[in-house]
Amino acid sequence: MVRVKKGFNAGIEANEVYPDEEGVIHIEIRELERVEIHLPPGVVNISPLPIGSTFDPGKGIFYWQPGPGFVGAYRFVLVEKDEAGQVNREDIIVNIAPM
Repeated sequence: MVRVKKGFNAGIEANEVYPDEEGVIHIEIRELERVEIHLPPGVVNISPLPIGSTFDPGKGIFYWQPGPGFVGAYRFVLVEKDEAGQVNREDIIVNIAPM
């Protein structure tokens, strides 16, 4: 599960998004729309990072404001470590709809 905020309004609550039956998290945004993905504790890496994005590992937040022409599905891989030191992988697909 991740929490997702869209747009620039800092006062809005993040929505919870759960994986589908294959374990993939799907997030829908519109072209040029900013998204924050609040990741679970223990995420140590997210890749690949597209242009216009950043990952703050201290806060566990992935920020992205796709530029013009970014439409379609973009897959990201999360790498996280649990308390036992086991490394797990999760997939997130951000689908960007054209304006």
